[in-house]
Amino acid sequence: MSGGAQAGHPHPKELLVVRDDGSSVAYPAYGGFGFAVGDGQVVAVHDYSLVRVTGRRLVLLVTREELASALHVRAKAFSIMGFGKLGIDGRGDITFFVSTLIRGHSGCQSRRFERLTSGRLNELWASSTPPNNVCY
Repeated sequence: MSGGAQAGHPHPKELLVVRDDGSSVAYPAYGGFGFAVGDGQVVAVHDYSLVRVTGRRLVLLVTREELASALHVRAKAFSIMGFGKLGIDGRGDITFFVSTLIRGHSGCQSRRFERLTSGRLNELWASSTPPNNVCY
């Protein structure tokens, strides 16, 4: 993550990819905090989606619509407040937390998901305490 400086020559926050040959490419990042490295890949949060970072582009792995489907809600009925604790295991499966606000419910709820190499998205865990005002 780069940018967001308050002094000097500020620029917006961005996901900055520096390639092996020294060249770079920047992707404006809105709602992007965190990344994980493992199994020969880099996964990051970009624009409230989970992406694989390659030398040429960002590849969408988990979108807002896919999360809505996994939560059994309409995409317009919830907001993603943040992602956290990204991890990649030896098989290439990705785990992460996502904090959500669901319309009609009070407060945030944190949920742990896995995204399998097959593309399947599974909810592993949801906070058992009532939703609160703490989001990731």
